[in-house]
Amino acid sequence: MAEKPTYEALEKSIKDLEGEASELKRANEVLKESEQKYRHLSESLLDTVYEFDREGGFTYVNEAGTRMFGYSKEEILNGLRVQDTMVEDVRDLSQKVISEIFKGNATAGERTFLRKDGTHFIGEIHSGPVYKGEKVVGVRGVLRDITSSKQAEEALREKTHDLGERIKELNCLYNISHLVEKTNISLEEILQETVDLIPLSWQYPEITCARLILQDQTFTTHNFNETVWKQASDIMVHGERIGALEVIYLEERPGSDEGPFQKEERGLINAIVERLGKVIERKQAEEALKQERDNLQDALAEVKRLSGLLPICANCKNIRDDKGYWNQIEAYIRDHSEADFSHSICPECAKNLYPEFYKGD
Repeated sequence: MAEKPTYEALEKSIKDLEGEASELKRANEVLKESEQKYRHLSESLLDTVYEFDREGGFTYVNEAGTRMFGYSKEEILNGLRVQDTMVEDVRDLSQKVISEIFKGNATAGERTFLRKDGTHFIGEIHSGPVYKGEKVVGVRGVLRDITSSKQAEEALREKTHDLGERIKELNCLYNISHLVEKTNISLEEILQETVDLIPLSWQYPEITCARLILQDQTFTTHNFNETVWKQASDIMVHGERIGALEVIYLEERPGSDEGPFQKEERGLINAIVERLGKVIERKQAEEALKQERDNLQDALAEVKRLSGLLPICANCKNIRDDKGYWNQIEAYIRDHSEADFSHSICPECAKNLYPEFYKGD
């Protein structure tokens, strides 16, 4: 028969139980205080804090979550599922990620989420497992709306890209100006080198070719081929069309301001043909001036051939040339001008040479 506990033993057991109950009460109070601090901290955040169970039903969401998604807390906690907050394109991926979390792995990433009103936003999400004992019973995470920062990044990328394109265009115009300033460069060389510069100045240089037609002359890049994706501009000189510049894409590209071409590229091709028109005008003027100068020099040379003092004999009228030789006047003039002579006898000389014919005069 079991021995009955003594009074002292019972008193000691009661005190031990009271102590354990007191410790448990304090632990519960600490836990409750900790939960209150967690909730208070969570509710003060601008980011969404959430928890959901294995079925995808939300078990907790802070006030930021209601503002972010546009639902009330009651709507979120009473029927809304995690998949309902995600756009269709990322649901399969999100389900795979959730499966990893239930295996005990924390995850992070960016997703596109769906608000109650149907609008989208981009979120940065950090999630991890919720344990009960050693078993994963749910997911807890933090979600931040990064739509504005993503838009700013995209705007910066576009600005950077546009700036790069504008630099390419300026380099093209600068290099054409540099070509024109070269000495002893022909118009044909300027036109060919200009055509070769063009592909690097367009948005897709790897599939760009060009052709310049000037009256009966044609200049092309080495990879030139006709396609339907073409941008062209006329070359005008003194108000008349004398040719055209064509920029062609060899492959299809997304639509832009003018087919696949940007409005800035329209401005560039117009600027190029305007500059080429002025270069052609200048080259033609230089050629005309050179021709006039050559004609003038030739005429001046002819004039100089008979200008100045001519040493002529007072008796026989022979002329001394630059080498000191005496020449008949007709021979000297014939050699130093375009003039030629036909010989005849004037009346006075005829009377002196043939007096017999003039006895009756």
